[in-house]
Amino acid sequence: MTERVAIYARGSTDEQSEKQTIQNQLTACRAHCLKLGCEIVAEFLDEGVSGAVPFDQRPEGKRLLEVAGDKLFSKVLVYCVDRLGRDVVE
Repeated sequence: MTERVAIYARGSTDEQSEKQTIQNQLTACRAHCLKLGCEIVAEFLDEGVSGAVPFDQRPEGKRLLEVAGDKLFSKVLVYCVDRLGRDVVE
């Protein structure tokens, strides 16, 4: 059975947006899923949102948590753990 995953990407500054940081994250995550044979069922992109903002208070972070309850995917892939927030414990 094919693993169904969601991708989460975040960019916090105008500088990161200009360098297409979110696009770079998506490209890497999509390639990883293709390599592993995973099906991407959703992508959640928070552009211009600081890592200091709690995950559940970000527009797409909040939506990801809501959609996760529907069990459409079993894992969430991020390019790097710092995209989730500044405090990795949180």
